[in-house]
Amino acid sequence: MPSPPPVPPSLRFAAPKNPRALGLLQSDAQRIAKRWPGDFVQILERLKPLSLLLLRLALGVIFIHHGYPKLFGNVHHEAQQFAAMGFPGFFAPFAGVIEFFGGLLLIAGLFTRIAGILLAGEMFVALWRVHRLFADPMAVQHYEFPLALCVGAFVVATAGPGIVSLDHLIYGSGQGAGRKPKSKG
Repeated sequence: MPSPPPVPPSLRFAAPKNPRALGLLQSDAQRIAKRWPGDFVQILERLKPLSLLLLRLALGVIFIHHGYPKLFGNVHHEAQQFAAMGFPGFFAPFAGVIEFFGGLLLIAGLFTRIAGILLAGEMFVALWRVHRLFADPMAVQHYEFPLALCVGAFVVATAGPGIVSLDHLIYGSGQGAGRKPKSKG
């Protein structure tokens, strides 16, 4: 059997004769590994306005979807459902107003912090009174969705709407209601 052809010198791997050369390669890898998380964090930091916009849009759509039937659907049936849960019947349209118009405000990014805290408060009451979070905290399947909505709305209330919002356009710095409008000077 003939022997294989020789490997050209340009394709041969040879360990460097200088042991420090390996150290340089390792230090380069270490430098990149140390720098990479920082670069990744900077990329994520630049995506924060997009993430706040997407969170507001998703929450807004969900709250509008759940608030619409309480206002414009079979209101009598919704009132009966609320009464069956131990609430006065007039709470149904009240919750509908908070959910529907709060969702619209989240999508627009207008009065976002106020809408977020109202929606988070409503979801907290739902977690407490309807889904019985405190009575049986191990029954996660009964309260996972309203818990996610509550926390998401609270995040929007505390983090603010971001720069892609009417709040930022009107008040600047994304702080929302409670701030003086930007001066036009």
